[in-house]
Amino acid sequence: MNLFYVTFPNKKSAEKICEKLIQQKIIGCANIFPMQSMSVWKKKFVNIKEYAAILKTTVSEKTMQTAIKKLHPYKVPCILKIDVTANKPYVQWIQQNVSQSS
Repeated sequence: MNLFYVTFPNKKSAEKICEKLIQQKIIGCANIFPMQSMSVWKKKFVNIKEYAAILKTTVSEKTMQTAIKKLHPYKVPCILKIDVTANKPYVQWIQQNVSQSS
């Protein structure tokens, strides 16, 4: 099982994209939360409010990257893959909600 950490400009885009990924059976579950982000973008310091999502899935990294980039409003979205282990019943539940052909 993999987790993908993805940031979004606002709650609406996070919810819309996560809902679409669930409907497409690319992810089985998403946790969305507000956060503060600081970075340098185009040579300027930025300190902005964003939303982050932890996406739970069993699909490949390539499938996730393609699906997220297709839907995401950022030119350079943050998409971080995290390999995890989980209790067997939870992994089975995620697998039941994700298309294994992806």
